Amino acid sequence: MAEHLPLRIAVEHASQMILGRGAVTCLQDEVRPTSVILLGEAGILALAPPDEYPHDWPSSTPVPGFALSQEKDGSILWWRVTSKNERAIRLSHAPTSIELASQAVMDKQLADKVVRSAHRYYKTQVLEPSVRGFLGILEKQFPRSDLYIWELLQNAVDDGARVVILEQTATANSDQNEGVRFTHDGRRFT
Repeated sequence: MAEHLPLRIAVEHASQMILGRGAVTCLQDEVRPTSVILLGEAGILALAPPDEYPHDWPSSTPVPGFALSQEKDGSILWWRVTSKNERAIRLSHAPTSIELASQAVMDKQLADKVVRSAHRYYKTQVLEPSVRGFLGILEKQFPRSDLYIWELLQNAVDDGARVVILEQTATANSDQNEGVRFTHDGRRFT
C-alpha cells in the first residue's frame, strides 16, 4: 500500500484547493483523535471521516452539511450530510466555497468543542522536539514576554489597523486568566 498524507493534512489541503490558503484550519477532534474538524470563517464546514459522524455528534447541535473521507490511495472524497439520522451521500465533485459556507454550523457547544480540540492539539504539539526548539528560538528573540505584544501591535499596524483591542480572557467557571485575545481592524494575519 502506498503511503499518503495523514487525514488532517490531506483534508486541509483538499479544502484549501476550494477556499484558498489560510482560509481553513483542520483540528483533530478532542474525543476521537482519528477524526478531523474542518473550520473556516463561517464555522464548522465539514467533518472527517463521515462514518463517525453524525452518530456521536451532540444531539442538540446542528451538523455541518459536508464530510470528507480518505481512500486507501490517499485521495479525498467529499460527502453530503443531510441529517443526523441518515447516511452521508458521496459526491461526484468537491463542493464550492459558497456551498461549504452555506452549510457551516456553529453554536456555543460546538465552539467549546473547537476550543478544547485546539487546546488538546497544541498541548501535544508543544512536546514535539522541533516545536520545542522553535519555542527556544522565540524565547531568545523575545527575552521579555511583553515584547510579543509589541510585535503583534507592529504587525497589526503594518496590516493597516487603526484600532487594536487586547483583552484578558478567563474561563466561565474561574477567575483565573486563560490567556489574551488580540483583535484589530486591519487585514487578516496570514
